[in-house]
Amino acid sequence: MEPILHTGDIVFLVHKDPGSIKVGDVVVYREGATFIIHRVVYKYRYADRWCYVVWGDNNPIPDPGDPMECGVVSVVNPATHEVLTGVSGIPYSWIVGVVYTVHDSILKIPYLGGLALLAR
Repeated sequence: MEPILHTGDIVFLVHKDPGSIKVGDVVVYREGATFIIHRVVYKYRYADRWCYVVWGDNNPIPDPGDPMECGVVSVVNPATHEVLTGVSGIPYSWIVGVVYTVHDSILKIPYLGGLALLAR
């Protein structure tokens, strides 16, 4: 999510119902043992569940989703406006929370590098 977020930044998460997560929200989701923070670029319903296509601001393609749980859809690349087909979203069950924003700005505590080492 650079340049907005960097490795080590601390963000605050809020819980949102699946239908209230909107395009543009930044979500944290868990894939296995890994937590990923990316922006929602498309949301849809598949087999009676909410699914979200998520994309890092600096990534050339959306995150791989789960086609078994979310099927596949076509989405527009926000940077190039090219239509991508066969994209799968992530299910709501993977989402840990939505990054808290104030007036559309992410509330974060920047990574402090050496200062964090001094605190140990």
